[in-house]
Amino acid sequence: MKIGTFQFACDHNIENNFLSIERGIREAIQNRVELLLMPECALCGYFEEMIDDKVKYEIEKQDYYQEKLQHIIDRTSMTLVFGRIQSIGDDVCNVVAILRPNSGSSYYAKRALWGWDKNNFAAGKEKGFFVIGGVKIGTRICYEADFPEYFRELFAESIPIALVSFAHSGERDDIDRYEMMKGLLQTRAFENAMFVVSANSISGNQLTPTAIIDPNGRVIGIASRREEELLVFDYEEPPYQFGRQGRMEHSKYLCNIKQSQQ
Repeated sequence: MKIGTFQFACDHNIENNFLSIERGIREAIQNRVELLLMPECALCGYFEEMIDDKVKYEIEKQDYYQEKLQHIIDRTSMTLVFGRIQSIGDDVCNVVAILRPNSGSSYYAKRALWGWDKNNFAAGKEKGFFVIGGVKIGTRICYEADFPEYFRELFAESIPIALVSFAHSGERDDIDRYEMMKGLLQTRAFENAMFVVSANSISGNQLTPTAIIDPNGRVIGIASRREEELLVFDYEEPPYQFGRQGRMEHSKYLCNIKQSQQ
């Protein structure tokens, strides 16, 4: 399976974001990508403020452009994963939408809420995984990467690939923060013996990389911090080398211990 991750500058102009997503899809098609990841709130931009009126999210407009994206995906063999704000029942949630060709959409709503997110959104309830081409794929959103438990859930489901959408940038550059977040993603990959693929916006100074990390924690692809870019890699389940196999065996044991104590 060929997997891509696309970074661009997301803002609150939904039409401009749609055009950027469309551009990323076109480039991904040229590279024969089958699964494409976009940043958190890719369609609407991330809101770094307290929102008291959900009209500001322009959810109907997001729905309109998501339908246009679905029509594009229907003409491909690609699954698209991108961030947006979505109404789910009476709640408003920060989600990644999963669009498959000629199929219904599905969503994973962010569960780790703090600050603006905690004020603005309801927490999700789903564990966040789907299947494409017979391969289980996990989805996570931004702040959830800070907590190993969200990735242990994926490990317990024998999921080999975690997709993580970010909207993590700042007005001031902070290379130490960036390097720390890269190391954190490498740790999530290493401790769970899984691929981790991230996508972050390039609006502002990027504080988390758009990257592809293998199950041994090695960075096999990383994007420029300030340029629109598509990263692509061919996913194949690697052989179970000695160290990786040991981490998996002990992690399975620890997961079973935790379950038996609940």
